[in-house]
Amino acid sequence: RAGWGVYVADQHPANTSGPLHTRNPTTFRAELKAVHHVLQHAAIDVLIRCDCKGVVTLVTRIFEEQTYDKKHGDADLLEAIFNICQAVNSKRKIVWMPAHLDEPKNAKKRQKFIEQGGTHHMIEGNCKVDELAKAGADMHQFDQGHFDLFVHRRRLTQAVQNMLVTIWLQEKDRMFHSD
Repeated sequence: RAGWGVYVADQHPANTSGPLHTRNPTTFRAELKAVHHVLQHAAIDVLIRCDCKGVVTLVTRIFEEQTYDKKHGDADLLEAIFNICQAVNSKRKIVWMPAHLDEPKNAKKRQKFIEQGGTHHMIEGNCKVDELAKAGADMHQFDQGHFDLFVHRRRLTQAVQNMLVTIWLQEKDRMFHSD
């Protein structure tokens, strides 16, 4: 389970989140989905702050060089971002910011971030977007029937494997220890 979130400001109608629908959810893809959502819904000049350096690097390449890696594991989202950039004429910029600066263990990083021009508002925004992403992950529907089938399959697999090992041990014993 994974989710993505977009935070603009407190009580802003554009604040949103959603579940990441994919077979192999990753934090990287969730961050990329959030960027895609912003570009999909903002036909104006936009500055995006993202705490994933890889996403910032790939999206900056799309913004500045008008290209993307077609062999990347998330090429479908990169292509969608590329297509939006080709179709919508607006200024866009994505910048990296460190994550989890609200945590006590990151006090030195937080101080450095503030000294380099970051603000407490940016840190709070990053925390709020993380909350939205968690809320998006919680939107995944839990199907009790599928879970029950999974449990039954697991138990059946274990029983079959145990039976096969028992048969193998008995056959081995019969072949090598019989009189």
